[in-house]
Amino acid sequence: MISTESESSIILDSIASGASNYILKPFDPQTVLKKIKKVLKVD
Repeated sequence: MISTESESSIILDSIASGASNYILKPFDPQTVLKKIKKVLKVD
C-alpha cells in the first residue's frame, strides 16, 4: 500500500486489513522495488 498517511494506527489498521506492506509518499522507485521483492520473496 502506498499512502501519504503516516499515523501509526492507520498503518497498523491497513496491515491488519490485509496490506502486505506500507510505503509512505514521497518514495523512490528503489524503495518500491525492494518492498515488492520482499513480498514476492525474490532476491
